[in-house]
Amino acid sequence: MAYEMTFYPWHATFKNKIISQFQEQKLAHALLFSGPGYLGKFDFAQLLSRLFLCEDILAELPCGSCAACHLLAAGTHPDYRLIEPVDSKLIKIEQVRELIVWLGQTAQRSGFKIVIINPAQQMNHQSANALLKCLEEPTPNTLIFLITSQPGSLLPTIRSRCQQYSFHKPDQEMALDWLMEQYPEISKPKNLLDIADGLPLAVVNKLDKDYLARRLLVVTALITILTAQVNPVAEALKFSKHEMAEVFETCHAILADGIKFKLTRDLAVVKNSDMALEIERVGEACSNDLLFAAIKRIEADLKVLNGPTNPNKNFLLESLFVDLGSGQSNQILEFGL
Repeated sequence: MAYEMTFYPWHATFKNKIISQFQEQKLAHALLFSGPGYLGKFDFAQLLSRLFLCEDILAELPCGSCAACHLLAAGTHPDYRLIEPVDSKLIKIEQVRELIVWLGQTAQRSGFKIVIINPAQQMNHQSANALLKCLEEPTPNTLIFLITSQPGSLLPTIRSRCQQYSFHKPDQEMALDWLMEQYPEISKPKNLLDIADGLPLAVVNKLDKDYLARRLLVVTALITILTAQVNPVAEALKFSKHEMAEVFETCHAILADGIKFKLTRDLAVVKNSDMALEIERVGEACSNDLLFAAIKRIEADLKVLNGPTNPNKNFLLESLFVDLGSGQSNQILEFGL
C-alpha cells in the first residue's frame, strides 16, 4: 500500500534529481528549500524523508506498510527529527543543542538519520550559530532539510553550506489542472488561483469556502474608509475576531490592484478580477502616493504580525484604518516605518 502523500507535479524536476543523488550516494548532507509559501516545500522534505527511511528501497513512494513507515506515521521513528518553533515563534538554541547531541548518536535502524528544520528563518542568532557547527562538520549518514520562505534572513555561512533549491510557483495550466483534479468540489478555481497569486496550495489551505465573503467585508471597509463614509476606529472593531494577517493581506492585495488599475487603466491586469468595480473605486479614491505609501505600510505591518513579537493586532488595524482615512501619504509612511 503506497503512502497517501504524493509528490506535487511542480516538484518533479527537483524530486528526480534529489532521489537520483541519494541512490548514487552523492546527495549533499544539507539541502535548503527556499521560495514562497504554499508551494509544499515542507511536504516535499517530509515525503523525501519518509521515502529515504522506507525499508522498500525500490519504492517510488514510501510503501506505508514497513516498520519504518509505521514508526514515521506514528511520529516515533528514532532516526527522524522535526525541529520547529515550540511555545513561541522562534527555534531556540536549546532545540539545536539537543539536535546536535542526537545527530552525534548512532542511528538505530537503517544507519541513516534525517532532520527537517522548518521554518529555518525562525532560528535566532544563537541557534543559527549552533546549527552552523553541524553544517561545517557534518555527521556521516545524516541529512538536514532546511525550509524557508526568507532565505536572505539566514546566515550567509548557513546558505553556503547547503545545496540550494529555489522553488517557484507552477505555470497556471499545471496549477489549475492539479486543483481541478484533486479538489473538484472547489468552485471558481481559476478565480481563486488568481487571488492566491498562482499558489495552488494557498487555494486549498488558505482560501476556504468563506474566504470570498470575508474578502468582500474587507474591501467594503476599505472603500468606505477611503471615501470618508465611516468612522475608521469603529470599522476596525468589526474585524477584531478575524485572522488579522488575512485582513492585512487582503488590504494589500486590493490596494496593489488599485495602483495597477491607476497606472494602466486596464482592469485586465488586476489579480482580484471578480472585484473589478470595487478596485476601480479604490483607485479613484486614492492618489498614487497614498496607494504606494499604504502598500509599503501594510508590508511593514505584516512583518510585525508574522515576526517573533506579540503585537496588539487590533491596534495595528485601527491605526492603519485611521491613517488611510486621513488621506495623507506622509502620515501613513511615518507610522509604518
